[in-house]
Amino acid sequence: MQIPLASGTYTDAGAEFRTSYPRNLVPVIKNTGISKLFLRSAEGLTRFDVSAPTLDGFDRGGINWRGTCYRVIGTNFVSVDATGAVTVLGQVPDDGYPVAMAYGYTNQGIGIVSAKTLWFYTIQTPSGGTNPTPTLQPVTDSNLGKPIDLLWMAGYFVMTDGTYCFVTQLANQFTLNSQLYGSSSNQPDALNCVWKFRNELYLGNRYQIPVMDNEGGTGFPFVENEGATIQKGVIGPYAKAITSQGFAFVGGAQDEAPSVWLSAGLGIATKIATREVEIALAQYAEAQLYFATLEYRAEKEQQFIYLHLPDYTLVYDVASSQAAQEPLWFLLDSSADGTGAWRAWHPVYCYGKFLMGDKIDQRIGFIDPATAAQYGTDARWQFDTIFAYNQTHGVVVNALELVGTYGRAAVGESDTMSMQYTDDGLVWSAPRFISMGAQGKTKKRAQWRPKHFFRNFRGYRFAGFNSAPISFAALEATPEPLSA
Repeated sequence: MQIPLASGTYTDAGAEFRTSYPRNLVPVIKNTGISKLFLRSAEGLTRFDVSAPTLDGFDRGGINWRGTCYRVIGTNFVSVDATGAVTVLGQVPDDGYPVAMAYGYTNQGIGIVSAKTLWFYTIQTPSGGTNPTPTLQPVTDSNLGKPIDLLWMAGYFVMTDGTYCFVTQLANQFTLNSQLYGSSSNQPDALNCVWKFRNELYLGNRYQIPVMDNEGGTGFPFVENEGATIQKGVIGPYAKAITSQGFAFVGGAQDEAPSVWLSAGLGIATKIATREVEIALAQYAEAQLYFATLEYRAEKEQQFIYLHLPDYTLVYDVASSQAAQEPLWFLLDSSADGTGAWRAWHPVYCYGKFLMGDKIDQRIGFIDPATAAQYGTDARWQFDTIFAYNQTHGVVVNALELVGTYGRAAVGESDTMSMQYTDDGLVWSAPRFISMGAQGKTKKRAQWRPKHFFRNFRGYRFAGFNSAPISFAALEATPEPLSA
């Protein structure tokens, strides 16, 4: 009997049946001949920055401009070259929250919103000269206000301060005027963020998303298309992400609990959060969710939407969910006990890699498919099964076999994994460990022969620590049902 691996079941102290998502394991839709879905190790994190100067603070955002990676770490605006060398280019204020970055035309450089101030990094070549001059400058125009989000479109740097949307002047990005401010015609709620999709400007109000077209002119250049308004809103400035097929956001309508949505515009948003994801969101107050962060990374036919919360990093796979015709979520985790969030964020694709910042310190890493370890530390993976049940007649389980790709451990290492069971979804048995096979033992069969009996229902949990990547294609059980 083959037991599904995509997600499991447990119970909580409130006597509710809950969904358990794989942790540090990615569900992949593929017909292997063994099963139609397998779990693979989440890619590891490997240090990319080399001989970096000692910097205070953690990563606050990054961007790829003209083939070079730029990031903000604490107060430091830095460049990271293809060899991993880090150069400090200047200082911006640090309020402990992520920055917003966007680049314009070559002569406009990179715009940075940090701690509600606006900065521009430009590289200018003097007329007739050959030595380019890099400069990081603040915008001091009294019309600026206190921006919280930023994008670039049609020659403008577009911002919001939580109430209004406003743009820089076309002729000079360091200047603004009061005529360049605008908002939705029906905006009683906060304006938390802005983004561009299909060459239209989207305003992320708290309870609705108006859409604006660029009509130019001497004043605020955008005019609202009221028929395109999405009747859901965005909860905070970092809670949205552009995807290959549209955009995702955290939020909802007024008098509606926050959820996660996916939209391709046209006034429509589809919920992709499951009940379990919404339970996780419900643990936080609105003020905490204001800082929730959504990010997107696409690679190898998988399209990941990362939801960063204080205690969780939940990941939704767009393509696999469409193929499976059900939401596929999993968890990424950097804790030793499997109860924390992933330390990496702010992916930037540069030099043929996804470079990642760090939530804890200054390090810059990259997504490394050659290992499952995170900066040299073995990552803890775990997955649970759904409950086995034989209509209260009871079952004897003679054997369990986890079919996977074993024997990939490093020379001299012998990775192990454990199995636990539960008869109530709340209390788990002591773990029983077996070997995952030394290097070269690729024909290893991972089997437990518990020969145990349960009368009502039973769930299983499998976990391990390892640096070598591994995949699990199926869980085969040999049950012996008991008659009534």
